[in-house]
Amino acid sequence: MLNPIPISMPPGIVATPTKQSKSLNWRDGHLVRWLNGRMVPIGGWGKLPYSAFASPLRAIHRWTVNSGQTMIAYLCEGHVYVDQGDGSLTDISPTTPLVQPATTVAGGYGDFTYSYGTYGTPRPDRSELRKVTYGYYADNWGQNLLVMTGADGRLLMWDPSSIPGTKIDAVANAPLGNRCFVVTPQRYVMVFGYSNNMNGYAWCDQENITDWNFASLTSKAGFNSVQPASPVIAAHLSGNDIIFFTELGHAYYLEYLGVPYIFGGDRFSEGVAPISPMSIIDTPQGAVWVAEGGFWTYQSRQALPVACDLWDMMKVELNISLSSYFASMMLNPSFSEIWWFYSSTGTSFGVNDRVLIYNYKERWWTRAYISRLGGIKGTYTGAPLMTDGANVFQHENGTYYDESVSLPWAASFPFNSNDGSILSTFARMLPDIDGPRTNINIAADYNMHRAGLNGDIHFQGDDQPIDTQGYAYFYLTGRDFRFTVKQVVNGSDPWSMGNSEILLIPRGVQ
Repeated sequence: MLNPIPISMPPGIVATPTKQSKSLNWRDGHLVRWLNGRMVPIGGWGKLPYSAFASPLRAIHRWTVNSGQTMIAYLCEGHVYVDQGDGSLTDISPTTPLVQPATTVAGGYGDFTYSYGTYGTPRPDRSELRKVTYGYYADNWGQNLLVMTGADGRLLMWDPSSIPGTKIDAVANAPLGNRCFVVTPQRYVMVFGYSNNMNGYAWCDQENITDWNFASLTSKAGFNSVQPASPVIAAHLSGNDIIFFTELGHAYYLEYLGVPYIFGGDRFSEGVAPISPMSIIDTPQGAVWVAEGGFWTYQSRQALPVACDLWDMMKVELNISLSSYFASMMLNPSFSEIWWFYSSTGTSFGVNDRVLIYNYKERWWTRAYISRLGGIKGTYTGAPLMTDGANVFQHENGTYYDESVSLPWAASFPFNSNDGSILSTFARMLPDIDGPRTNINIAADYNMHRAGLNGDIHFQGDDQPIDTQGYAYFYLTGRDFRFTVKQVVNGSDPWSMGNSEILLIPRGVQ
């Protein structure tokens, strides 16, 4: 008598040199995560009914003003909007418009081979072309909103208690030509690349955002620079420290020292600069960012590598040129997750079409095939917000996915009998599904032979429903098999999947 084979698959998706490699793990997936060891769909989302943004939306900031009202700021490439709690957008864009970034990453003279293209015309985009790109930053100074874009360089501030119709404006006396800013826990605002000083940083007087008098003996405002001189790429808080990175790949930390030095620090690593200015986020375990060589975290004033089970898969599909412009990162603390949005090969300018998700508490990885340019974490009372550049979506909100995206699914690595040396029949599967089984289908793929086919799976069976006894039946014969769990109903009641059993019958056995 043949006994079913138990399949116990640990949380997370992993990548191996080939997806054909035999492994009791999930090899790919979309919109799934793991809770208490069981796979569940990531929460759905709905689109907020805002009017159209006049330029691509790149950053979102949520804060509470003195009256207790929660407000949401939307920083676009050329505009600034605020939702003051009534569900509508108020345009507070500065009277002197924001300088917008270039809308092309085309190469220049010297790109491609001699005589390529027509004289006087731009060269085509090259996937290996890298630039120091611009970031988009929003924070609050007390109840006042602060924003900055790297392309514009001004530190802009808006007072929510000001007369209706008041526009956001440059902070008086603050340096111009900046790349990014950070609000420190000690109530300083620090700007980087200030006054077009590419390797410099400066800060205002404590509690006085309009005092940038570096020569004053009574002001704590100051400035410094790093050597070797190199443009600042990104800066971010990590706990009480400020960390920033330069084009040479150097990483520096700054700490608050008090009078007379105010801030000081040192280099803590090299070759770990983020892929893009927005590809860094602070977490309860320290800042995490994505460099060209993988994921890193800042702990004990060191850059420590974060093992990524999907890095081999991701780096093949990563469009490094577009991602250096548009990749961004957000925190999803309700599920102890980091979401990294990036561009894959074959996508278009201004589109991130992939999400890599890391659970920093349990250390597993998953992914999603959706388009997002950025987002902001949820609060005690508010859901996470994400944007594709044109719309804002309220995530982790029910089970309905308000876009033309595929529903959640997860695919296994191949399995076989006797390492595939004999043919077998994949008869049935008993998945441990908790929830509405009628909303879940199981698909199976199989190979009849391997010679000359590079080990790929070549035959796909039909999706099979789960019957009233909990079984999915296939009766497929081949050497290697794999299965895919698919949610087939949008808005399905919650479901989860644990361990499963499969019945694999070697040919010739009755």
